[in-house]
Amino acid sequence: MLICPYCGQDVVWNVRLKSEPRVAFKMCFECDSIWRSAEPVSDEEGSNFESYMQEAGRAANWDDVERLSQID
Repeated sequence: MLICPYCGQDVVWNVRLKSEPRVAFKMCFECDSIWRSAEPVSDEEGSNFESYMQEAGRAANWDDVERLSQID
């Protein structure tokens, strides 16, 4: 399992939005860091969940995030 490079406190998950399953990304649930699917998980890449959703024109709704699998 891959530990979040930002907080070091939780694993990074492959996730998607329940309301729009084609929107998939990687996320740390401890610090809300996210990486787009094509981005490498590193402390030089990524964003945070609220900013990512705001850029997409959506409200940040943690209940809409579905955990798919931990990243190895």
